[in-house]
Amino acid sequence: MVDWLYSPDWSEDDITCGRYAGFVYVFFFPDTEEKYIGVKQIYKGIKDAKKIKESSKENGWREYKTSSKRVQDMIDSGMNYTRTILWAFPTMTEANYAEAMLIMIHSLDYNILNMAMMSKCRLPKGEQQRKMRGIIQTIEGWLN
Repeated sequence: MVDWLYSPDWSEDDITCGRYAGFVYVFFFPDTEEKYIGVKQIYKGIKDAKKIKESSKENGWREYKTSSKRVQDMIDSGMNYTRTILWAFPTMTEANYAEAMLIMIHSLDYNILNMAMMSKCRLPKGEQQRKMRGIIQTIEGWLN
């Protein structure tokens, strides 16, 4: 299993500082230029960082290799890949929204491995809407 990489301005310390419940990530296969976008919860049963306690247990994110059988098969076959945490969010509501938007934006790319978008997400409003727009635009700059 390759180590997680982090997009600019993010690190493992940021992810585990107690301010974030989940993150969006991308698995990238440089030999085929294919990518898979996903979301992962950081702590078991915690969907809002406000509920993280000293006793909260991590949700296996360090060893995670996606729920996609296709991507798992590619990894298990020995294909070269990277996995990058793109952005962490204080709530899974925000993380799920970001994942859905990124998958939708890239759904027609020739190199997308995502085969479905299985997310029900709450649309942001007001200041949260502006914040999420900026985050998605920033991530898009890294993905393109």
